Amino acid sequence: MAKGDMLGRIPTGYDTDQPSDFVELKPPTVSMVNPVGGEVWYVGDAYDVQWTAHSTNPGSTDSQLTISLWYSADSGSTWAEFASNLANTGSYHWTVPLFIDGYYVPSHISRIKAIAVGPENFMVQASGSSQDFCPPIDYDALSPADQQLVDQMVAKGLIDPSEVIKGRITGGRTGTRDDWF
Repeated sequence: MAKGDMLGRIPTGYDTDQPSDFVELKPPTVSMVNPVGGEVWYVGDAYDVQWTAHSTNPGSTDSQLTISLWYSADSGSTWAEFASNLANTGSYHWTVPLFIDGYYVPSHISRIKAIAVGPENFMVQASGSSQDFCPPIDYDALSPADQQLVDQMVAKGLIDPSEVIKGRITGGRTGTRDDWF
């Protein structure tokens, strides 16, 4: 059996007490298409998170994979899930929030990863991650409540004012994080 592969019963739950009940299962393949790293995605603005994921097991199709999307503000040391049980469409439209379940989003060393899970077994999974990218805060795209929270956090020294862009960003300002920081 190849490294990373596993034995699984196919079909799940069916047992004839024979070794042939078990087959070698391979994890799917998954990679990030957008972001890949170096992008500037502003908190408060919407972007398309894109990935490719392929099933590698006989009898399983790419459309049977489920996807979850995760965010890291520290180059992948910790992660917070922001979308789960997605169909494997290759794209998810996401408005970058200020927080994900209490996890502060703005960071110059952020990453997104996609985890693809095969239909055979929840353990048949793989992930692909972007490299670091940057989501500073587009102040004018935030809700009034989030603007108030950002103002309070800046006043208390919890947010560096350079992370907050005020004055509506127009024209889909793009570039790499090195262009802005």
